Order: sequence, then structure tokens, then C-alpha cells
Amino acid sequence: MKKIHVTVVDDNAIFRTLIQYMLQHFDDATVQVTLLEDGAEAMEHFQKHGAIDIDIPHILFLDIDMPFMTGWEFLDVMEGESVLKQTEIYILSSSISTADEQRSKNYGYIRDYLRKPIDKQDLFAILRKHLNL
Repeated sequence: MKKIHVTVVDDNAIFRTLIQYMLQHFDDATVQVTLLEDGAEAMEHFQKHGAIDIDIPHILFLDIDMPFMTGWEFLDVMEGESVLKQTEIYILSSSISTADEQRSKNYGYIRDYLRKPIDKQDLFAILRKHLNL
């Protein structure tokens, strides 16, 4: 069975639990899930583990409005790091600001800007697309 590594960076514990539950019930592959609370924790995690290819996620779901370090700050600090070059990045935000969606287009490596809550079918479609299913 295929394996896929997904990292979720979001300060909302309920959302992290919900998305982890959905990811663990994806039947087309084994999903390894890493949950991180904010951009600062994500930066530390990737700077510590990112040099090891096995720890670089296939897909990163990144919230933009978080304490300590926003998703935007994380992307700016990590510019040029292998995690951003090798990972499919999706912004996943509750922001309804069109400015945020437009800003995401300034980062050429962001795959899409998605609004919360994410539907299980939409989440699974992203995983299937990654796996070419």
C-alpha cells in the first residue's frame, strides 16, 4: 500500500483533531500525520528534521492566522528550504479576506488556498491527486 506523509500546521486543537481523524480514514494509502500548533513550531520542526528526506511531508496544510508566527511569516522565514521545494503546500484558512487569497498567489509554490472547514471529499481529492489516483 502506498504511503503519504501529511503535516498540518494549525493553532486550533479541534481542527487538528478533526483533520487527523479524516486523514486516518483515507483508504487509498497509509497516511502518516504530523500535527504542529503554529509557524514557530513548524519552523523548528523542519529545521531540525527537514534535512532528512524521510521527514519532509508530501503535503503541508498551513493555516495563516496563528499566534507566535503566522503562516505567512513561516513561509517567508523558510524561503529556499527544502521543505518548501519538495512539499505540496495548501493554505487552509478560515479567513474570508480576498486579500489573503490574493497574497497566496505571490508564493509560486502554494498549490491552492482552501477555506475551512474542509470537506472530507475535498481533502481526499487532494490526497488522490498527489497519489495520481
